Amino acid sequence: MRIKARRSSAALLAAALVLAACGNDGDADGDGLDELGIEEPAGDDGDELDAGDADLLVLGWSASPAENEALEEVLDGWPGGDAALTLSSDFEATLRASLAAGDPADVFYVDSSRFPDLVAEDVLEPIGDRLDDPDDFYEPLREAFTHEGQLVCPPKDFSILALQYNVGMLEEAGLEPPTTWDELAETAEALTEGDRVGLVLGAELARLGVFLHGAGGSVLDDDGSSNITSEESLEGLGFIQRMFDEGWATIPSELDAGWSGEAFGQERAAMTIEGNWIIGAMSNEFPDVEYGAAPLPEGPAGNPSYVFTVCYGVAADSGDVDGAADLAGYLTSTEPLLEFTRDFPVIPSRESARDGWVEANPGTEAYLDAADDAIGWQFPAGFTPALDEINSVLQGMADGSVDAETAAERVDGAVTDVLG
Repeated sequence: MRIKARRSSAALLAAALVLAACGNDGDADGDGLDELGIEEPAGDDGDELDAGDADLLVLGWSASPAENEALEEVLDGWPGGDAALTLSSDFEATLRASLAAGDPADVFYVDSSRFPDLVAEDVLEPIGDRLDDPDDFYEPLREAFTHEGQLVCPPKDFSILALQYNVGMLEEAGLEPPTTWDELAETAEALTEGDRVGLVLGAELARLGVFLHGAGGSVLDDDGSSNITSEESLEGLGFIQRMFDEGWATIPSELDAGWSGEAFGQERAAMTIEGNWIIGAMSNEFPDVEYGAAPLPEGPAGNPSYVFTVCYGVAADSGDVDGAADLAGYLTSTEPLLEFTRDFPVIPSRESARDGWVEANPGTEAYLDAADDAIGWQFPAGFTPALDEINSVLQGMADGSVDAETAAERVDGAVTDVLG
């Protein structure tokens, strides 16, 4: 399917994804924030929280003015009372300070990658049993915010990885979008020519990890132990290494770009693997580039994608847990979800909103089609040091200084050090 880049603002979720997962190719100075029109967080103290005369306070991260206004409008429609909104430019510092003071916002954003830590700190009030039709949320989103069999907080929206391809380049070469790993390698080889590469990828687990899963491997097994040295995981790492070693894939900095979307938009690469946040970036920065979105190519064990999501967490220390739960439920009901996401590239979390969202965002079916079998971007509490080492190793694979077996050994050691 094809998408003609159209003008819209960047997604709220893009801020969190770019900061946590986008373009980690050795550039520590923003990784594409400027390209998405997102300001980097400033300061370490966070923002002060003040609900004023409102009944409840909602804390999120700052995004584009248009999206901020859209969320304000949705909040204004809450029939349960008045809700104030604080969108922090330094969300993590603001949240940490308010939780430490015992006076957090009643409702606040919880990224799936932070959910295990916040559950371990016992700062979230489980409200899954107070929500209407929780089974309507996509299953991977429910799983991301479930603890000990209980849905803790309702997912607000999500983004998911797919393959983006330059329509003109593939048509000129007489090629179709690749559907398997073999076809991906063949297409990338055919389209690597001169100063153009077939595939540009961020050298980080949030992108390259899909090749582990496509081979049937993973960083962790179902019991939470290291699985990176398994035969399947090594097969996935081997495919990554082959693509980089042959020169059919490269990282954004090798193309003088801050992140993969920029290199793709500049037509320095024929294909990339990014999430639906690329829609806003392409329409803002490269509106004349015609591109398509397709499912990730299938490996030996399929083509599961990564899903990145956020929930509306209700603070255990809220002075009105019932009201906060009602507000979170309202914000994640079908019509408010559609109202907020209609003009932005984040995807509403309920399956009942699918058709309405695709109608407002034509050409995006590839993202929705991957949702049912996607894997949540989430690791156990305290996993950050291991994730840092994993990304360092993948950077080494991209520049040729680390081979697949060495990468697996280093990751296995880092995971064991963190989790025991």
